Amino acid sequence: MSSAPLVDPESIAEKESFWYRDSISSRLLLPLSWLFRLVVHIRYRYYLRNPHRSWRSEVPVCIVGNITAGGTGKTPLLIWLTQWLSIRGVKVGVVSRGYGGSSNRYPLEVNQNISASECGDEPKLIASKTKVPVIVDPNRVRAAKSLVSSHTVDVILSDDGLQHYSLGRQLEMAVLDGTRGVGNGRFLPAGPLREPVKRLENVDWVVSNSQASGVWEEEWIMQVAPESFINLGDGTRQSIHAARDSFTKNTIAIAGISNPNRFKTLLKNLGFDVKCVAFPDHYRYTENDFKKFSENIFLVTEKDAQKIKELPTIASRCWCLEIGINFSDKVDEFLQNLFKSCGVTLQVPA
Repeated sequence: MSSAPLVDPESIAEKESFWYRDSISSRLLLPLSWLFRLVVHIRYRYYLRNPHRSWRSEVPVCIVGNITAGGTGKTPLLIWLTQWLSIRGVKVGVVSRGYGGSSNRYPLEVNQNISASECGDEPKLIASKTKVPVIVDPNRVRAAKSLVSSHTVDVILSDDGLQHYSLGRQLEMAVLDGTRGVGNGRFLPAGPLREPVKRLENVDWVVSNSQASGVWEEEWIMQVAPESFINLGDGTRQSIHAARDSFTKNTIAIAGISNPNRFKTLLKNLGFDVKCVAFPDHYRYTENDFKKFSENIFLVTEKDAQKIKELPTIASRCWCLEIGINFSDKVDEFLQNLFKSCGVTLQVPA
């Protein structure tokens, strides 16, 4: 099996750049963009006028999604939110599309015997970090039905699915890219928009990743907080400070995520001057991808780690950067009121 070609994250950003400026390429795609926008509008209005067409669970459903294509930080927010609810006594269950997974049987519950290649890297990461039931299915309604039939949960969180209107919901949360915003403001494929910015008027919580996006006035800033590095082979941990001293010029960063330049920038801001190699989003790694770097140490994202740690000959040379999420102190009160409004009972954290 051949390995994937090596790509610099900035070259990927350059290929996508027509989404974030008024380019000729973008203008040529405008007819398709207008058609896509029309379909989106018709579909949204259809479900708005026919709410009975959406399946509604007996327990509240909360969607964590976005209005643009590409990575904005939905999964880290969902993990943080799951942990926030869990320490307040709320039984959480998660449903996910399972992008990049190879399974041919659904619904699929993620467990230690299910590989990331089978269920998808994001569901595997969510299950690993939160220890809550995670059900994968391209049909989110079927996933939610499976979840409530097999587990006692107080709330269902959906990883993505803001546009999956067949799944009824009580709460909606949208994550914006603080750096790139909504780009040129055009719909796919001429721009990054899945839905109009005005759609945020009906969203309960708008979060911007890293900094204010300037897209929406009432947005909360989500700060990424790097915590430590963990070795994928033996679980050894190193602090950020210690890692800066121990990782040499033979260290390479690897990112198989939708916005690999974000990982490169994060490492640079932490003081790591390393080469960064990008792979396609949800890439399925093999040993061949690492043969060109026989003497190197690798820094990887938490998402990529879910697949790379399944390669025993490579895992011991890979260090995963674990991250957390920080908000302002007012977020607790805001979320308490939000979840209480849809009938979720929260306890005082121990």
